[in-house]
Amino acid sequence: MIMIQKIRNTICCFSAAAAFLIPIAPVSAASAFTGNAGVKGDLVSNSSSDHYDPQFTLQSFFAGQFDFSSNTTIRSEFSMQTADIIESGIFNDTDAKFKIDELSLTKQFTVGSLLNFASLFAGTYEPIGSDIFLRRHFGIEPIDSMLTQSWLGLKGSTVHPFYGIGGSFLINFDTAPAIGGVYIYVNHENTDKYELNADLRFACSFDNFCLDFAAGAGAPLNSENSSGEKVFLVIDTLYIHSGVEMMIGSRYRGGLFAEGGFQSMSVTRDSNDFSCSADDVYVLVEPRFVAKNFKLNFSLFSLPQETVDSLFFIDDSLGLDIALYTDSLQLRTAMITAGFHTTISYPGKHLSDWETVLQNGYDSGEEPNVKVSPFLTVPFHSGSLQTMIQAVVTNFKDSPEKSIIFNIAYKATL
Repeated sequence: MIMIQKIRNTICCFSAAAAFLIPIAPVSAASAFTGNAGVKGDLVSNSSSDHYDPQFTLQSFFAGQFDFSSNTTIRSEFSMQTADIIESGIFNDTDAKFKIDELSLTKQFTVGSLLNFASLFAGTYEPIGSDIFLRRHFGIEPIDSMLTQSWLGLKGSTVHPFYGIGGSFLINFDTAPAIGGVYIYVNHENTDKYELNADLRFACSFDNFCLDFAAGAGAPLNSENSSGEKVFLVIDTLYIHSGVEMMIGSRYRGGLFAEGGFQSMSVTRDSNDFSCSADDVYVLVEPRFVAKNFKLNFSLFSLPQETVDSLFFIDDSLGLDIALYTDSLQLRTAMITAGFHTTISYPGKHLSDWETVLQNGYDSGEEPNVKVSPFLTVPFHSGSLQTMIQAVVTNFKDSPEKSIIFNIAYKATL
């Protein structure tokens, strides 16, 4: 009941905001719908059992977009993650986590020679760390890393999510393929109080270079000072956040892909010290090489564990990955992608631990996890079917039955 009430409250807030902009578009205006949906199943043995104990879980999402002829766009995105289906029985109730990832309304209009976008949103809206913003505004080919794939939505992992309830205003410059703007939104990310966030964003896209950058701060809104006296507004702490995604080169010729940022770097009024947890820092650097018949990605990453938990190929916060694959295999008229990932990662480690890991290696007493993940992606109807077997090499000697994970996923365009 609590979840239903929260969903109702969110929808009510969004509906009230939408009622302000929707009248701008005639009700009779023609509209077009596009959407995406995906589902992924994971079969793995329960790590806490002393024998082979299969568990099967599902992740799924749905994303839809309505485009009206009056240059008004409404978007929504939902995701769900289930508990073990085998334990409860496939024909019985299974616990699941349901999340509204995005509800947004965007109005496009022209002032002079400049194209403008005014948006109202609830949830996570076009975050930094996902190429969805660059694809929507510049029409580029996907550039995101294969490592950051997620079957919990279109956006994959995010360096800096514009999360909460608020709005944005963007200007598309007419002198260059660039766009800039401001985001204002409210959330509870750092405290249990309402936190007002203000961010600036800039993005550009050229033939061999694209960039998406944002930075801003959040301020918890207190109604009393340190002496307990009631006041109109007190800001004792600022939480600074920033994120960037960049591609030098192209997906066809190779190059360098990088993204990074940090969340919740706190600055207090009584101190000049900056404080930021290592688990709030996000770094991914990925040189990409393209040959005639294959592609090679070499990735170094330090990611928050919360981010890693929803990803497809990696399980630990710090490590490196080598992906060797080809996307030029042809079966009749379909192009097939096949390859494998080799991942070496360290649980509980972060960017500041790289020097220790490189210097000491196995002498540090902490062996890395080594995983090999061959995969195959085949076009199927209006989407793609991906299968993968993951083998945790470091656990294979002690418990081979628990070292194999089987994944199957399907993502479709509606």
